[in-house]
Amino acid sequence: MRTEAFDVMATGEWELEAAVWQETDLLLWKPPASWFSVNAFFVFTSGGGRR
Repeated sequence: MRTEAFDVMATGEWELEAAVWQETDLLLWKPPASWFSVNAFFVFTSGGGRR
């Protein structure tokens, strides 16, 4: 499903939609005045931790 979005995004024509982030935790680091960010995605493990 996620890869289908790449073709749509490549057209440059899309609509924003309200949504709630699900399934993973996200740690996002963006240095001030930079043009990039570093993203780390985590999922919960059965022991209560994250991987």
